[in-house]
Amino acid sequence: MADSAKPKTWQIAVLAAGALALAVSLFLYFTREDKLDLPNRVFLADVTTGEVFEASTEDRPAITPEAHPTTGKLTLVRVRKDDQGKWKVNRTDMSALEEGVDKSAVNGEELVYKSGPSKMELKIPGK
Repeated sequence: MADSAKPKTWQIAVLAAGALALAVSLFLYFTREDKLDLPNRVFLADVTTGEVFEASTEDRPAITPEAHPTTGKLTLVRVRKDDQGKWKVNRTDMSALEEGVDKSAVNGEELVYKSGPSKMELKIPGK
């Protein structure tokens, strides 16, 4: 009975291989260079004027519609450039705009681009 309680050579080899695989996996995980690179900026456009703004999202996320930095009106929605270099508005953001907001700078999903991007700071509402 004493012989059956002793680990066999193949069992020791399996445990050693498992420990080595775990050590290599942890080393590769913690020393890899391709960290997740989340965008820390957002492009916003005024649906009334077509003006484009660039804002940092390091301090707080962009919640659209955002307030225009000059007028204070909620007319800024997220935009992105497509493969042809045209600014496209986010359809969901457009539906969040208040009724009665002049959307003359938007043609379907396309922004009638006027100027920018200008830098702006995202403000916390009410401050």
